[in-house]
Amino acid sequence: DTSIEIGGTGLLTTERIMVVDCGGQCGVAGPTKSEAAPADRATPPVVAGVFDDTGAYVSFLGRYCIQHHLGLGETLAAHACASKCMDGCVGDHCHCEGYKAGIDTMDSTALCVTQAKCQDLCDATEGCYGIDMHKDLPRCFLNSDGCASDVPGLLGIACDYNFLLRGAVTTANAALEAAPGISTSTTLRFSPMRFSAGGTFKVCFCDRAGGGTCDNIADYKIEVGTVYVSGISCLLDQQKFRRLQCTSQYWGGLSCAP
Repeated sequence: DTSIEIGGTGLLTTERIMVVDCGGQCGVAGPTKSEAAPADRATPPVVAGVFDDTGAYVSFLGRYCIQHHLGLGETLAAHACASKCMDGCVGDHCHCEGYKAGIDTMDSTALCVTQAKCQDLCDATEGCYGIDMHKDLPRCFLNSDGCASDVPGLLGIACDYNFLLRGAVTTANAALEAAPGISTSTTLRFSPMRFSAGGTFKVCFCDRAGGGTCDNIADYKIEVGTVYVSGISCLLDQQKFRRLQCTSQYWGGLSCAP
């Protein structure tokens, strides 16, 4: 396995890359067949603990806090999926798209609210450390500070949830110091990258800040670098590579510049 690092300023961890064959054009060519994984190029894997700054919270994408849900007091119970939606609910406050029949019993701590409302509830709830927020549905769980020892590296992996850490500036900086291998607003780290064959490839970037959705090949129109897949000794045999300054990347591979 190796990795690819993208440097810059104001980077978002929802931004993505696509590796294409050397002769391909970014934004036109599809992903190379020489990369063994991942299969879905719209959402290549990003290292565990990746975060987004979302104002008062920091989002660890695809992560959740394990077994530290807060109980529901009277205020929170009014927003519980089970109490609102089990027998039907009418009105804009319901958000029953987040209700899961057969899972959300009266003992469930799932809240059927929007992300903005869930953050308001966390802010108003004593002991709320962070939120497990569903990526697509108005569904969340409030978590206690039992999560503190899990952030970021021991958070659980979840396809449908992001972990929202309360107290963005102070807590996020501490998390970064504790886990220097995660992506930041100045360095995006994509790992693992696997190639089934050696060769030269282009790295194409999807700029979400520029309006890209990263769902289509046309979104990956910015060429940001070249990947050389070979043994180190093979590279050093070539004169042009002996003149480059190379540094090791956190999750493997070398980054080289003149």
